Amino acid sequence: MHRVRALEALVASVALVVLFAVGPAAADPAAADAPRATVSSESADETASNLKSGLMSPFCPGRTLSGCSSSRAAEWRGEIDRWAQAGLTEQEITARLQARVPEFTLTGTPRGHWRWSIGALSVIFATALLVLFARRSRTRRDASLERDGLSGDSTPLRDPDEDDRLDDLLDDELAALG
Repeated sequence: MHRVRALEALVASVALVVLFAVGPAAADPAAADAPRATVSSESADETASNLKSGLMSPFCPGRTLSGCSSSRAAEWRGEIDRWAQAGLTEQEITARLQARVPEFTLTGTPRGHWRWSIGALSVIFATALLVLFARRSRTRRDASLERDGLSGDSTPLRDPDEDDRLDDLLDDELAALG
């Protein structure tokens, strides 16, 4: 019994909010389709398109109104077009539609909208692990080479005098050939 009263109170509250949001057009059906202001065709088309692609369909779970093939969704799309041409704002049109289905949330996210993020996060995580592993193994290798008297680039550390002697020998060999 208490649940029924709570539900009735909720419906009445939503109806009042919608009535205040929509204004006199809700009380007077003739005023509902009356033009409010001059609206450009492009602006009305953009408003209608935004709503149809942004509002969830109560007739096709997980789909927007534009992606729903239901005949009821087609009726709603037609009404959205008419209301947008009449000069109603996106908020007013949304309020009218929401008043029809107070138990359904029209403003949601289509199913599968974030599904791609799982794969992307997996790739980022795997890359981070590989970079961390490569750095750790390189640090260990460099420490091992330094301990053995080698530099980190795997070339042995030489005596500068030995390098000069080898350079002189190479110059003598090249002079003998040339």
